[in-house]
Amino acid sequence: MVNDRGFYNYKNKRIFVGNPFAGYNVGIKENEGETEVWFDDFLIGTVDKITGLIIYETNRIKVPKAQ
Repeated sequence: MVNDRGFYNYKNKRIFVGNPFAGYNVGIKENEGETEVWFDDFLIGTVDKITGLIIYETNRIKVPKAQ
């Protein structure tokens, strides 16, 4: 669970997910050497191995076309 300061502990490291996620569970998935952070079925981003900060996946967000 993300703590009140926005951090999640994973493998003895703190990952800053963000204050809006405080009190919620996030999913962590190892994928091709990267650590992904998920909120339900939404990929938040991948963890920078040096800083422990999330690199947000804005390029993966798909906006539906207007009909």
